[in-house]
Amino acid sequence: MILNPSELETHCINRQFKAYLLEDTTYSLPYKKLYIDANKTIIEETKQTDAIYIIVSGVVIETQNQTVLHFLGKEECLGLDTMFHGSPPHQALSH
Repeated sequence: MILNPSELETHCINRQFKAYLLEDTTYSLPYKKLYIDANKTIIEETKQTDAIYIIVSGVVIETQNQTVLHFLGKEECLGLDTMFHGSPPHQALSH
């Protein structure tokens, strides 16, 4: 994956935050595993989300205006950008 400097910083923050969510035992966070069929939209481009998704297996394609932005795989997160970074939401489609 090739990232520009701002994407690299966001990717690093997302990885650190994911590790904090999963590994820190100070505050137990409720979570559930979801099994999402291929070609299903997880987050719609024009909608905010109140959930963070961590990919356990498979591939997710992140798009904006029908242009592919990223391919996400195992242990990568989606949903953080819209919740914490104030970025416009991207559409995420499972594969």
